[in-house]
Amino acid sequence: MARAHRYAAALLLALLLPASAHAAGPAVERLHEFFSDLRSLEARFEQTIVQDGRVIQRTRGRLHILRPGKFRWAYESPFEQLIITDGETLWVYEPDLEQVTRSALDDSVGNTPAILLSTEEPLDNLFLIVDAGPKDGLSWAMLEPRGEQAAFSRIFLGFDARALAAMEIVDALEQTVQIRFSEARRNVTLDPALFEFVAPEGVDVIGEE
Repeated sequence: MARAHRYAAALLLALLLPASAHAAGPAVERLHEFFSDLRSLEARFEQTIVQDGRVIQRTRGRLHILRPGKFRWAYESPFEQLIITDGETLWVYEPDLEQVTRSALDDSVGNTPAILLSTEEPLDNLFLIVDAGPKDGLSWAMLEPRGEQAAFSRIFLGFDARALAAMEIVDALEQTVQIRFSEARRNVTLDPALFEFVAPEGVDVIGEE
């Protein structure tokens, strides 16, 4: 389950960078418009993990994004977990285990979309971006990684008339992470302290300085 959470969080990192339209269509144009001037975002989310057509986990929480490169992805129920980065260090805090894992951002996420934070290469050089058509009242764009070692096989982004409304990540084993966003607020002022983390007293810290 932690791997699925990291996939979702890593994808948010990829979306911190402007998108370049490719294989133009309504959804791709909407993707480009939405992210071209995005500075910050906060929203609630519901995440469902599906494997072989069966729901194996549902979680809820809140996310905050501050471009470039900072996010706070907080799972609130049915358990707590915090994934947070200031753009350099990634922290994964699990209160129930009284444990936090600390790692350099690039080292911790490996070959996922988060690698975009350390490259100047345009997004459409790393992904094939195509219009996937309408579904469930949303317009969907599909992103397929061009590299062979990505941790996922494809990503779908769903847009309603106003904003990004959904995200789906499909890994190499065909496990799907489905995320639905609500109460989204775009380009709001966010306190930079949201993206800082200090381990609580008594919590085991795993990883190097």
